[in-house]
Amino acid sequence: MTQHPLDGILDILKEALEGGDPEAGTAFVENTRADGVRHGLLPTLERLSAPQASREIHGASIAGHARHSALHLEVLVRWERDGERGPFDWKGSFLPMQVGAEGRSGRRCSSGSGRPTPRCWPMPKPCAKSPPTAT
Repeated sequence: MTQHPLDGILDILKEALEGGDPEAGTAFVENTRADGVRHGLLPTLERLSAPQASREIHGASIAGHARHSALHLEVLVRWERDGERGPFDWKGSFLPMQVGAEGRSGRRCSSGSGRPTPRCWPMPKPCAKSPPTAT
């Protein structure tokens, strides 16, 4: 059975975001060790404390870059699914640069370790849809 090309792309995206499976080969992210420590973007962010993620380095923070990456993924989906072409607030997607242990709703957004999970960090507000262009 032949794999569909999109399946390979989805496998690589999953690896980038979640990391590899324990002791399995990976395409480009360091292998997950037998102890289960993953090296994808989301597990790496989950290991950071709020102060670590919020620390400003040369005008940006890890939290800001995580939000900016999330906007890139959102735009990719909106571009393909909806044909939306912007404008998108790329500069604003880095803000706010700080995160706390609680999300916008006031609920605790940690996995019990006292560290905020990236899914609970305030993400950039979706941009207003552009009006359709006449063709």
